[in-house]
Amino acid sequence: MAAYQLYTLAPDEEDVKVFTNHPTLYFDDGNLILSCGNTLFRVHRSIIAKHSPVIRQTLDNTQLHTLRGCQHLPLGDNPVDIEALLSVLYDGLRVNFPMITTSTFPLLSRLLHASTRYKVETIRADLLACIQNEWPSLLHLHDMKMQAIWTNEFPKPSAALHGGQADHDPNPPVLAVQHQDAPVNPALVIRLLRETKAGPDHLLFPLFYAMSLETVQSGPLVRGARIAPLDNSDVERLIAGIEELRSRHSLMAVQCPQVLNPPHDATCLAGIRKCWCVIAPDLLLAPEMARRPIEAWRNFIAHFSTPACQAGFSFCYTCATMLVEVLEHSRSTLWNDLATFFELC
Repeated sequence: MAAYQLYTLAPDEEDVKVFTNHPTLYFDDGNLILSCGNTLFRVHRSIIAKHSPVIRQTLDNTQLHTLRGCQHLPLGDNPVDIEALLSVLYDGLRVNFPMITTSTFPLLSRLLHASTRYKVETIRADLLACIQNEWPSLLHLHDMKMQAIWTNEFPKPSAALHGGQADHDPNPPVLAVQHQDAPVNPALVIRLLRETKAGPDHLLFPLFYAMSLETVQSGPLVRGARIAPLDNSDVERLIAGIEELRSRHSLMAVQCPQVLNPPHDATCLAGIRKCWCVIAPDLLLAPEMARRPIEAWRNFIAHFSTPACQAGFSFCYTCATMLVEVLEHSRSTLWNDLATFFELC
């Protein structure tokens, strides 16, 4: 991202240049004029200087020309970026995007660029919190989000077992869209975080995982992900991370954990192993499930908690609970290792 630059106009240039007053951010009692191209923002020096140390230092250390009786600070920004920033400054300084979509992302991007350039930390922190809320780094929050999205995509944990097979609806109901705006491409958010130097691993790894959900990997090639916004290094991270994640997932899927409950080894352990062999191929290793390992394991784990599964494969509730604890720990570890898989730490 280009650094902040002060654009200086000579007095004679200011006299002849044709300016347009911003329709809402040109205050008659303002004492500072910011210009972006031909657009003038007449604002209050005390408000702007209070929240932007960059502009405050410029005002304190630079001899500026005057325009219409006010100090005149020409900026090298797009007027819409400054309009977005000033609107927030004059509207309570707090921002919130309940959902980041294709229609709201451009405004978020403009605000994050401008708040980063002028070091308006309150706005910047709120924007990063909005991104964190949309792509949570905590597993239980991620689960809540994915549950809302994929409720009708995955087999339900209460599915009955018939003849040792999980009962899947071949024609699941279509997921109802709750809003008209499409989700924003996570690659655009990754690029924005890179441009604004706001990409610690806890912000980035959920975005890389989100990209992996729609990605089919064939050898070194990635198909299906909208990767064009990424730079080459992040494309390489995505490819490497998908390979590491899915390899770990596949290895976990073919190894039934040992449940240490000796009195029940002869009965429950055999039933658990049989259940694993029957349902793991469908719930963990099917192509659609393998692309979503975190969600696949959640669904798989839930099956072992159902009375139908326990009765169908002859293992007790106590052993099932022990197995679920082991699998939940493994799933959490898988999630926590995502930043390492995608080479973000």
